[in-house]
Parts: sequence; structure tokens; C-alpha cells
Amino acid sequence: MDIQVGPNEKLGGFKLGWYSELSTVERRTFWACFAGFGLDSMDTTIYALVIPSLMATLGLTQPQAGYLATAALLGTAVGGWGGGILADSIGRIRVLQLTILWVAVFTFLAAFANSFSQLFGIRFLQGLGYGGEAAVGGVLISEVVRPPLRGRVAASVQSGYAAGYAVSVALLPVIGSLFPEQFGWRVLFAIGIVPSVLVMFIRRLVPESSVYADAQTARKAGAEAAPFWDIFASAHQRRTLAALIMATGIFGGAYVMITWLPTYLRLTLKLSVTSSAGYLALNILGSLVGP
Repeated sequence: MDIQVGPNEKLGGFKLGWYSELSTVERRTFWACFAGFGLDSMDTTIYALVIPSLMATLGLTQPQAGYLATAALLGTAVGGWGGGILADSIGRIRVLQLTILWVAVFTFLAAFANSFSQLFGIRFLQGLGYGGEAAVGGVLISEVVRPPLRGRVAASVQSGYAAGYAVSVALLPVIGSLFPEQFGWRVLFAIGIVPSVLVMFIRRLVPESSVYADAQTARKAGAEAAPFWDIFASAHQRRTLAALIMATGIFGGAYVMITWLPTYLRLTLKLSVTSSAGYLALNILGSLVGP
């Protein structure tokens, strides 16, 4: 595919690095994946911030709060596998839209939960969408962006998680000052519907990956799709297992920190909502610049 590279752009005489080398399609794809990952991050991290409120208003125990976190994590694992399979069937863009909308809707529904069992089901279903979005967003950006820029752009997309987390942390003291605790956590979950607006942008402005289009053309010509389990074949086994182990360690460690740090600051160190947000901002800053 012949990609037309956009002109170098400058801001105050400073060239905008790799971004200035992206084509229009690459830029739109970048922002769609960045915003999708960021807004889904905002939705999923809201839970970690409201655990103390859920324990106080719904009477949840710490083990139950942990089960709710695990439910989302299990859903994310299943959603990642399922999202990848679905993306090969109906396209990356469709799955990206579907998963963003899915996460937004189930985050919104969490605002109306009144029990542990209701939240457990909602958290698992929310995780399905988040796992699917993270998987297909990574695939899409890797297929659209040219190899010389791919690593930097893909890493920058990962910064979207920190950006979304920053939004949810910024909302916490604002909502806390406007609503009593028994309603504030519901308002935060209700705000989670906002990412659904991004679906309209993706539908109108972001084209499908040419890799997927070429694969569909080949299938129509009689080519057989590679079986899913080929990723564990001898030719790919070492790379697949290495990536799986690395992702499990990184994501597992980060998830524990993100889930329980707000509760530790509030309930163990007895910090106020505002003070807790300040400490969390330091964690977010590291996550933002790390990629």
C-alpha cells in the first residue's frame, strides 16, 4: 500500500518528532487507538478508586473487593483471546468500536448495582470488552503504521492507559466534593458512558487495516485461514510463550498496584481523597512517560 506521508509540522519552530512523519491515516489510527485505550482505562480504573466507598455503602468486605477485581481480570483474559479471533472474522475497526461501546455500557450499568453479585457479573463483562479493545488496538496500530515508526507509535498508544487513569483520578475529588459518598461512586460509574462517543469518530474517520482487507481477499480466492493454535507451533512457540510470560508479569504486577493503592492510601494511611489523588498522580506520571 502506498502511504502518503504528511508534511512536517512544527509547533513554535520545534518539529513534532515521529508524529510529523505519520500519514493522515496513521495519525487517525493512532488517535483512535490511544483514545480507545485511554477511555477504557478511565472506565476500568474507576473501580479501584471507589473500593473504599463500595465497602462503606454496600458493606463489601476486602475479600469481596478482591473478587471483583479478579472478575474483571478474568474477563480481560477471555476478552483478549476472543477479541483477537473476532477481529480476524469481522475486522479490526468493527471490533474496536464494539469493545469501546461494550466497556462504556457496562461501566454505566455498574452505577445501578446494589450488591456484590451484581457488581461481579458487571465487572466480568466489562473486562471482556477491555481485553478485546486492548488486543485489537495493538494489532491495528501495528498493521497500519510503517515499520520504521511502529515501535514508537505503539509505545505511545500504551501511554493512553496512564492518560485515562489520570482522568479518573482527576474526577475523584471533583465528584467527591459535589456528591455524598453513597452517591458519588455511582456518578463516577455513570460518567463511564462517555467513551461511547468515540465510536462515531472511529466509524467515520478511521479506515480498516489493509492487512485484514488483503486476508479477506485471499480467503475469497480460496486460501485457508491459519488455525488459531498455530501461534503455539514450533516456529512461533518460543516467541509466543516469551510474550505471554512477559505480559502476565507486567500486567499482573501493575494491576495489583493500580487496584489496591487507592484503598491503601485511604483506609490504611487515612489520607483524604485530595491527598490520595496527589500520590496517585506520581504513579500515573511514571506510567505516562515510561512507554
